[in-house]
Amino acid sequence: MNKIFTYLVSISLLLCSAYLYKNHFIKEKSHSSKLEIIWRKDLKILNKKNILPKSWDRIGKINIEAGTDKAREYVQNIDIPIKENSNGNYIIDILVITFESSGKLKVIIQYDLMDPKNNVIWELGRTFNLGNQVNQPKEYK
Repeated sequence: MNKIFTYLVSISLLLCSAYLYKNHFIKEKSHSSKLEIIWRKDLKILNKKNILPKSWDRIGKINIEAGTDKAREYVQNIDIPIKENSNGNYIIDILVITFESSGKLKVIIQYDLMDPKNNVIWELGRTFNLGNQVNQPKEYK
């Protein structure tokens, strides 16, 4: 009986420690790390839901502009989750800006995809909350 109680207490402590470590680790991530995680997950969701245009895989040039000092810092410290295709002939302009709302830091990412003739063929704006937790974008219904 004593061994079972000790075993159960040990398992409970181990699970509590793992839970606290995971939550503390996520909360302590930098805003730029949170942005990278959220941005990457959001693009996966957009792709899965067929919201990204067919020409997304033919982006040959990425122009990224940070509209605020914080956005500039974040963009410099992350791996942008969009990759250039060396055979691509489309251009994407991405604007990243930060702002505060209700005491929370938020980021807007604006995409403008252009065809080889420089015509904007697709655009989308996304807003992410970089509050205290890593917020996953919700899937579209």
